[in-house]
Amino acid sequence: MILSILAAAHSLGGYPVTLAKMRHDFEVMVAADDLDHDRRISRAEWQRLFEVEFSANRLSMTPENRSVLKRDNIREFDREDLDHDGFLTVDEMVQSRVADFRCVDANHDGVVTRSEAKGTMGRCAN
Repeated sequence: MILSILAAAHSLGGYPVTLAKMRHDFEVMVAADDLDHDRRISRAEWQRLFEVEFSANRLSMTPENRSVLKRDNIREFDREDLDHDGFLTVDEMVQSRVADFRCVDANHDGVVTRSEAKGTMGRCAN
């Protein structure tokens, strides 16, 4: 999950990252990718996001690596689906990252900077 904080910072607008910014960025993502407009991401919508991302950015990946990445993507969905209802809400997306966010936020000021993120490895469990 630590890597998901770092990936979120990279893909959702860069540093610095706050929980409020993370929540906003997830709200934007849900609004854009929630195909049935129920304000949550279903497993099918999540898998579609993976396929779109894969197609756009990983054309040279081997089938074996693609399979591993797809499996890890499904595990991430399951890990974030805190109430196990088969859907992700913005609250679940943020809540599933709070402990990791607090670990990465080394000085506990509520802001993760690029330098804090670089110092994360070895300090926070994934």
